[in-house]
Amino acid sequence: MTLTEPRSDPSAQAQALFQEARECTRRRRRRRATVGCGLAALLYAILSTGDARSAGSAPAGPAVDRAAFAGHGRLAFVSQGRLYVLDGARLRAVSAAGETASRPQFSPDGRHLAYRAGGAEYLARADGTGARRVGSAAVAQSWLPDGELVAAGAPWRVGASGFPRRVGPLPPGLTAWSPSGAAFVFVQSTVRRSRGGRWRESWRLEVARSLRGPRTTWYERHVSFAPATGTSGEVLGGVAVLPRHAGILFTLDPGGSSSVAADGLATYLIGAPSEAPRSLGTTVGLSVSPGGAGTFALTTGPDRYATLTKRVEVCSVRPAACRATPTAAGRVSFDPAFSPDGRTLAYITAPSTFQGDFEQRNVVAWYASHTLWTLGPGGKAHRIAGTTGASRPIWSADGRSLLYTAHDALHLVAADGRTRPVRIAGPLFDPAHWPAAYFRVDWRDQFAWWSR
Repeated sequence: MTLTEPRSDPSAQAQALFQEARECTRRRRRRRATVGCGLAALLYAILSTGDARSAGSAPAGPAVDRAAFAGHGRLAFVSQGRLYVLDGARLRAVSAAGETASRPQFSPDGRHLAYRAGGAEYLARADGTGARRVGSAAVAQSWLPDGELVAAGAPWRVGASGFPRRVGPLPPGLTAWSPSGAAFVFVQSTVRRSRGGRWRESWRLEVARSLRGPRTTWYERHVSFAPATGTSGEVLGGVAVLPRHAGILFTLDPGGSSSVAADGLATYLIGAPSEAPRSLGTTVGLSVSPGGAGTFALTTGPDRYATLTKRVEVCSVRPAACRATPTAAGRVSFDPAFSPDGRTLAYITAPSTFQGDFEQRNVVAWYASHTLWTLGPGGKAHRIAGTTGASRPIWSADGRSLLYTAHDALHLVAADGRTRPVRIAGPLFDPAHWPAAYFRVDWRDQFAWWSR
C-alpha cells in the first residue's frame, strides 16, 4: 500500500494506494500455485442513468441534499450497492440496478471515473455518463500519475472521447508510486531451490524515476525453507512512497502469513538505497497521510480489532521519530488525514473496548461513539462540534471543508468548525447490515470526492 504527495485528498489516496500494494503482494503469492486471470475482452456498455429527481425519489435510492453540496465539486458514492454521481444539482445513477458497485476513483485530472460493478471494472466520464467495461475485477484498478488507468492487469490510456486503449504490459512487480510520478516502487522476488526440498527466496525493494526506467535496489530481504525447520524470514508487505523523495515506508510479513498480518506488521522507514531501515512500530493496514516539511501521520498499534490499541502518530522523516496525537484516556485514534498544505491533521477518536459480538447493533453503537478532531500547527487538538459518528475524513482541495462518513451517510463540515455539519447523501450500505470484520467497515470504498 502506498503513500502519496499531497493533492485534493491525500489521506484517501494514501489509503487507496496502500490497499493496492497489499493486493499486488497477494497476487504474487497466488501466482506460485495458480494461473493468473486472463484479460476480458474490451466492450462498450452504456449503463442506465437517471436524472436528479427520479434517482433521489426511488424507494431504495439515496436521500441527497443537492443544495448543501452545490459548489463543492463532484461526489461519487455507492448507496446500497448502486453507484451515483452528485454533480452540482444533478444526481445520476451510474451503475445498473442489481449490480454491486465499489471503489469509485476519479482520475488525477478529474475528468474520468473508474469503479467496480458486478465483478467487472468500468470507466465513465466524471459526471457518470458514457460508462464502459474495461475488464474483469480480478485485479484492483487505480490511476497512474500521468492519467493512465491500471485495470485488468494492464495500463490503459483514456482518449478525449473517454474510450480506453491498452498501451502495453504493466512492468512486473509494480507496487507503489507517488502521484507526482517522481518515484515508482517495485517488489521483486527470486527463488533458488536446492536438494531435499529446500529453497531460498530473495525479496527486493526497487525504485525507479519513471514507470519503465532503470531501477535501484533500496532494500533486500531473504526467506528460506527447510523440511526440518519450516519457513524462516520475512517478506516485503505494504509499501508507501513519501513525498518529495523523503523516503519509503514498508512492512515486513513473517513468512507471508495472512493471520499474522491481520494483527499488524512491523513498519519501517528507509530514506535512501542501502540505508538501514528505522522501525516505526506495528501497523494494521498502514493507514498513512503525508504532511508538510518531511512529516507524515500513521495509525499504529497491533490487534485485528479496530477497537483496540490504535493511535494516530505524527512522524518526522529526519530524524525518524513519532509522537502520539492528543487522545483522552480510554480512547483509540485512527483515520489520519493531513490538510492539502500539510499544516492541519484531522483524525478520529473512539472508545477503546473489546466486544466479540459483531452483531449490527454493536457495530452501529461503536461507530456512533466516534468524534472528529483536528490538530493544528501549535499542537492543540480541537473537537469539531456535531461530528458524532464520524469516520474517514477527507479534505477539500482548498482545505476549507471536510467530508466524512457518519451514521451510514456522507456529511460535510467547515474545517474550522464554525458551521454545523450537513448530511449530504445516504445510506451507503444496507442500513440493517454494515459489512464489518472485527469492527472494521470499509467506508472508503464507498465514495470519492473531486473538489478542484
